Amino acid sequence: MSRVTSHDPESASLFGRRLPRRWLVAGFFVLLTLGGVLGYRHYGVSWDEINMVEMGNQVYDSLTKGLPWPEEKSKRYYGPVFELVLTSAQRITGADDGRSILLLRHLLSFLAFVAGVYAFYRLVLERTGRWGYALLGAAMLALSPRIFADAFYNSKDIPAMSAFILSMWTLLRFFKEPTWKRLILHAAASALLLSIRIPGVLVPVATSFLLAVHAAIAIARDRSSVGAIAKEATLRIGAYLLLTVILTIVLWPFLWQDPVSRFLEAYRFGTTLGFGGFYFGTQLEEAFPWHYPFVWIFITTPLVYTALFLTGLGLTVKRAIRHPIRWLEESPHDAAVLLWFFGPIAAVILAGGGIFDGWRHLYFIYPAFLLLAILGWQGITTFYHARGRMLVWKTCAWILGVWMAWLAVWMVVNHPLQNVYFSLPSSMIQNRFELDYWGLSYRPALEWVLENDPAPIIPIHVLNSPGLYTYNILTPQQQARIQYVGSPAEAKYFLNNYRTQYGQPVPYPKVHAITVGGIEVLGIYQPRQ
Repeated sequence: MSRVTSHDPESASLFGRRLPRRWLVAGFFVLLTLGGVLGYRHYGVSWDEINMVEMGNQVYDSLTKGLPWPEEKSKRYYGPVFELVLTSAQRITGADDGRSILLLRHLLSFLAFVAGVYAFYRLVLERTGRWGYALLGAAMLALSPRIFADAFYNSKDIPAMSAFILSMWTLLRFFKEPTWKRLILHAAASALLLSIRIPGVLVPVATSFLLAVHAAIAIARDRSSVGAIAKEATLRIGAYLLLTVILTIVLWPFLWQDPVSRFLEAYRFGTTLGFGGFYFGTQLEEAFPWHYPFVWIFITTPLVYTALFLTGLGLTVKRAIRHPIRWLEESPHDAAVLLWFFGPIAAVILAGGGIFDGWRHLYFIYPAFLLLAILGWQGITTFYHARGRMLVWKTCAWILGVWMAWLAVWMVVNHPLQNVYFSLPSSMIQNRFELDYWGLSYRPALEWVLENDPAPIIPIHVLNSPGLYTYNILTPQQQARIQYVGSPAEAKYFLNNYRTQYGQPVPYPKVHAITVGGIEVLGIYQPRQ
């Protein structure tokens, strides 16, 4: 095979070496998939997981047996598409006990995340035209510790994030080539997103807005064709919205009886105010300050990603301010990315939308964050290449590469508790911010007790429900030795993940602690010997 230049689509130079595209891309996704397949059995049971299993079963039985739709709000108003996929797989494979059901869910959820990472690769490739940047973006998404961990057990926020990526990819493809086929695909992706999470309404709003802006710019440039341009834009917007509405109703059976009122019910539920959790040493009960989402994004996202994001944001805003009309006309995809990232944040700040437990309810904006980071890296690369300052650029590239390699090592060392990753030193985090709000640390804690205490039956008290849910994913031999009791006084071991009790003294001797990156996320106490 002959040598190729850095402009050839079959090669790229990220760190000074040119390597074949297919090998690198395929190798990356094989390695990512293999990592999930090897690690999915190790995760615990998150706070919401049992509720989502019950929801999937109830929705499945409603559709197949004619039983009533769930009445409980936490099940009634959630988009059911992904849960139906998981429940269908459960029924097809015959998984009928807690452990097999949860392990199957963890595996399939992660594979759906891999599909989302691939969609992000395609999105960045569509935007930049360079597969090296696209592969870097996919690697950054995979090497985001909290996102990676949640991919196994968070069947709400991570599938929504993947669906958002898909819908924005189809939007970008439609703007590049506005055919009816691409419009239909974009409407289908938008409907899939809406049938998973309500915040997906952002995509139809952004699509309609950008199509209208494009039409207005075209009319300003050619006033002789006002009627034709307006007609075409109205037809496209109307057809897209109609298709999106129809397909959303098809995918969301809850809407079949009364689509408008039921969608509004679900929307109101999905945007209700939630407590913010533990924030700067204070337990937020109802309201959160305006800086809440920005702080959480900063302290849980690798610092090098944040630096690149700020660079990309600055370059994008600079282009938009210099030539706003030309920018909107030539770069509607970048306008969509800015709306994707800042729109939901503005909504939760201004309207008091319901986010809590850090910023997991906003995880769907994270790909927009990373796409701006990639644009930042592209700007750095272009700047130094144009000036022939290759040594500076290679230094930046090595810093980025080493940092990402360190992230990979950190994720392996702290497996399976990557969900408690922070970008700041542990001394700045402990007793100041929400830690293991999912309750994943209960599994390694229970396993430590079982391994270190030979008693045939061990009385255990846990602080909150994930400690009880974790029982379901243990082996039958492990389950047989655990006896849950109602108070620490009755227990031989008290497992405390400190949720709502950060910094409060525990009046029992501590025999072990589960730590992540130097941060204690769970203490094992022994009320009685």
